[in-house]
Amino acid sequence: MIEIKSEIVSRQTIKPSTPTPPHLKTFKLSLLDQISPDIHGNMTFFYPSDSTTHSISNDHYFFEKSKLLQDSISKTLSLFYPLGGRLLDAATVDCNDEGAIFVEAKVNIPLSHFLNQPDFILMDHFLPTTDPTTMELSNGAMFLVRFTSFTCGGVAISLSLSHKVADVSALLTLLQCWSSVCRGLSDPITPDLIGEKFLAPRDELSAMSLSVNVAVEKFEQRRFVFSASKIAELKAKVDKEFQKALQSHPSRVEVVLALLWKCA
Repeated sequence: MIEIKSEIVSRQTIKPSTPTPPHLKTFKLSLLDQISPDIHGNMTFFYPSDSTTHSISNDHYFFEKSKLLQDSISKTLSLFYPLGGRLLDAATVDCNDEGAIFVEAKVNIPLSHFLNQPDFILMDHFLPTTDPTTMELSNGAMFLVRFTSFTCGGVAISLSLSHKVADVSALLTLLQCWSSVCRGLSDPITPDLIGEKFLAPRDELSAMSLSVNVAVEKFEQRRFVFSASKIAELKAKVDKEFQKALQSHPSRVEVVLALLWKCA
């Protein structure tokens, strides 16, 4: 097993770029959101060193990209305003603009060492929610990001979202919006924050804590590796079998997720 040593460089609170309007300060959770586990869902992206960065130091590149991420998170929070708030009770998010948590960190290995011998246990070095100090200082933050630098100049971006306000669909919408803001696009994708209208809780349940208790010991971790050629085969198979029903060609992510869903 690879031995990784990680160092927290900084922890910051990122506020929304524009304040949440008074009429949106209270966000009611749907019944399904109320009973969902009070946990954070995590996703990590790894990026190799950019060849154009060889002429500048890794530190300069890292902090330059960190500033871009922080600025774009601030703008994105204004669109996903519940993520900048805090839970008021089991049924309500106080959209008080306390903000998201952004952590800068470094590890003592190149990215290739980790990717060549990936280990689920080592993933804890890249997640913001596995650091007790960060979680204590976060004051119940619903959106946390950890930006980690490798010795080669590669980076990892990990984001953690509260399951109370965001499922996988919301996470993907957030990623699309955030990446659009990062690239400076003028019309980013925005969320439809309407879950409570369709699955409104009964009034007498609003003050109750309905979260499902998660038995951690029942979880198992698995790693699935798909080669580029196999993904290409999947895409070709879907195109051939469903060409009349499809309005567009499926992406690599879509065909892999569809296969996992079918086999689950």
